[in-house]
Amino acid sequence: MVGTATFCGTFEHTLDNKGRVSLPAKFRKILPEESLVLVPGPNGQLNLFTQEGFDEWVELLLNGDSPESDARKDQLVDYYYGASENVDIDSAGRISVPASQRALVGLEEKVLIKGARSHISIWSQEAWDRYMNGFDARAASYGI
Repeated sequence: MVGTATFCGTFEHTLDNKGRVSLPAKFRKILPEESLVLVPGPNGQLNLFTQEGFDEWVELLLNGDSPESDARKDQLVDYYYGASENVDIDSAGRISVPASQRALVGLEEKVLIKGARSHISIWSQEAWDRYMNGFDARAASYGI
């Protein structure tokens, strides 16, 4: 969703008292110099997309093999575009995470910044642990 860029890896970072977090240099190297979109994800994380990547992601939600009704799809558009925020990378390589989004996903001081293939995800350690609880059993069911 960012051309051919693939985001991978996990990094521990700290949210400062102004709600800013530094993006890993590895990710900054492949991000375009444009405004990014920060949006709550479905599993208790925030997802960081380029504008084009975000639009493509929503398009997949709407037009993929989803059995959702048109009214439900309208709700998805309203939610994701309404809950998203445009953010810029400052000269120190940080983004500012709005207080409303920090509260929504429980981001406090320590955060995990993870590559998620086509985008970047930002997690609290607690949300990540909840999400991964039972992963071993799920992974075994897929032969991993």
